[in-house]
Amino acid sequence: MIRGRYKGWITIEMISVVGVLLLIGVGLATLLGVTKRFNAEQMARMRCLAAAQAELDSLVARGTELGDDRVQRLWPGVALQVQRAPGQGGWEGLDRIEVTAERALRGTRRTVQVRLVRYVSREGQP
Repeated sequence: MIRGRYKGWITIEMISVVGVLLLIGVGLATLLGVTKRFNAEQMARMRCLAAAQAELDSLVARGTELGDDRVQRLWPGVALQVQRAPGQGGWEGLDRIEVTAERALRGTRRTVQVRLVRYVSREGQP
């Protein structure tokens, strides 16, 4: 039997243990939330990069764009923009193709944007 001198000591120990376990749980939940957001951003960046690279490859190899329906089927939520311009300076005689891929992150107002540029020879030139 516990004497009067140690009355309530077990209760204090239990409360402190439960408090420490709650702190560990909150820390773990916060860490998992941050990791989830980081992984979602990285996945969006990888999708944008893959879509932009495929668009550039299609423009160089076939001379045509992939098309919005194919892009949405392969990389849902990615929007592509293509800009062509003649090369300037040391790049004269080549065409500058710039592809911008953009995807909005779910649950936030942030977007991921990837921009790739390639210089290719003009149509009809060796």
